[in-house]
Amino acid sequence: MLIQRTTLRIDQQIYKLAKKEAVDKEISLQILINKALRQYLAINNDIREQKEFKLGSFDLGKLKKKIDRKTLYGQRPKTSTN
Repeated sequence: MLIQRTTLRIDQQIYKLAKKEAVDKEISLQILINKALRQYLAINNDIREQKEFKLGSFDLGKLKKKIDRKTLYGQRPKTSTN
């Protein structure tokens, strides 16, 4: 597992509660915050996966002719490579 260093600005009350919890559990504040974030992200990820998204569509009819890049954009001018 790779470790990413960062700086967080945490509310002082939350910091004190987290620090006390880490001391009580005899773990580092880093481990406590990592566990809390993993738990939070797992819960929210489950919620996100449960939401159903529907995208409306409509029929545009059949193609009238062959569509490819050349038809759409024409011949591209050749560029010289120096």
